[in-house]
Amino acid sequence: MVRSFCSQALAGPHFYTWGDHGGILMAIAQGGPTKYLNFSTNEGETWSGFQFSDREVYVYQLLTEPGEKSTIFTIFGSYADQRHSWLILQVNTSDVLGVPCSEADYKRWSPSDEHGNECLLGREITFKRRAPHATCFNGEEFDRPVTISNCSCTRQDYECDYGFKLSEDLSLQVCVPDPEFLGDLYAPPVPCPVGTTYRRSKGYRKVPGDSCSGGDVESRLDGEMLPCPVGESNEFILYAVRNSIHRYDLATGTDQALPLAGLREAVALDFDYDRNCLYWADISLDTIQRLCLNGSTGQEVVVRKDLQNVEALTFDPISRLLYWVDAGAQKIEVSNPDGDLRHTLLNSSVLEHPRALVLLPGESLMFWTDWGDRAAGVYRSYMDGTNVSCIVSEGVRWPNGITADDHWLYWTEAYSDRIERADFTGGQRSVLMEGLPHPYAIAVFKSETE
Repeated sequence: MVRSFCSQALAGPHFYTWGDHGGILMAIAQGGPTKYLNFSTNEGETWSGFQFSDREVYVYQLLTEPGEKSTIFTIFGSYADQRHSWLILQVNTSDVLGVPCSEADYKRWSPSDEHGNECLLGREITFKRRAPHATCFNGEEFDRPVTISNCSCTRQDYECDYGFKLSEDLSLQVCVPDPEFLGDLYAPPVPCPVGTTYRRSKGYRKVPGDSCSGGDVESRLDGEMLPCPVGESNEFILYAVRNSIHRYDLATGTDQALPLAGLREAVALDFDYDRNCLYWADISLDTIQRLCLNGSTGQEVVVRKDLQNVEALTFDPISRLLYWVDAGAQKIEVSNPDGDLRHTLLNSSVLEHPRALVLLPGESLMFWTDWGDRAAGVYRSYMDGTNVSCIVSEGVRWPNGITADDHWLYWTEAYSDRIERADFTGGQRSVLMEGLPHPYAIAVFKSETE
């Protein structure tokens, strides 16, 4: 005898199992004697009852063949009115499923999240399955077609890599070096045989199991493949003289003007050693430009809008982000190397006349000088612009250039014509040199151990 009832949750605990590749769902009450089982051929939208025994049965388990392909279900139990003895009943449900399914009885279906996004873990999976209200059976030989296609990567496909964390402004979804991480984010693996490459993190990694591929996000966030180091090449100094930028080879003494066109007032520059690319700011053209000396690109403008007076520029090789100080706009800004994803880290609420900037990516710190009348001093913050503090102010009037090594911070004081240093909190301050004619920029060449 079969009885039907509309969509509702089955009351109390039940044994459940699928059959016919998910075409039928079977349920039997658990924990008490029963004569009935329930089944649904439309994914639980409606249920029908069926009396499978004339006597009450304690059910211990409900099973079908591994793979849930069969339409035959097996009930294990014992009669309720006698001492325990095993009872095995089989129920064939093929009659209630009707005729074999045709192509018209199937539909394509892809799982999705709560927002309707069908790209889960970087891929869209499409199943061929029987429509819920089709009265037919799949059959044991039914081979469920599954189509898998990778999606273009989005920010949601990535998490922060080991040694990095989300910046304090969670809305930015930017991974920055974790100041509590004690490892060396710069070091290649050991061993790193010459002639091979290794992947250096940009601060992000794909979520485990994610298979997305392609798109601008992947090219920006994926770690980059770098050749294992082969030893130090000739050392050189780069310097700007307004309408030209020069490379001075320290080994040969050769001074060479770089092949640049249209420079007017180049005053700030930095170098990407991994890509062999030079970045500089031209305060007359109000642009930030780039030239890659390996020939991969020609001279190109990467930032051309909303610049007033860029006095300092520095490149972070770990996150591969470009930072600059715009004294005219009273801002410290950051973008990717192509000038995209531009963001203001600090503005006039903190800055008065910012001058120079240096980064310590391994510590997730940045330092800058400000020689405004109100705020003259040396400042520091995290590289996302949070936790700002003035670490040196006494006796500071015109702090110009700033640089750092592994242990010390160095800056030029143009009003007092000297070079000073302090630790990264402003302590252990001392004067290194005096009587200099208006010192401007400063840089560290190697460290004490090199």
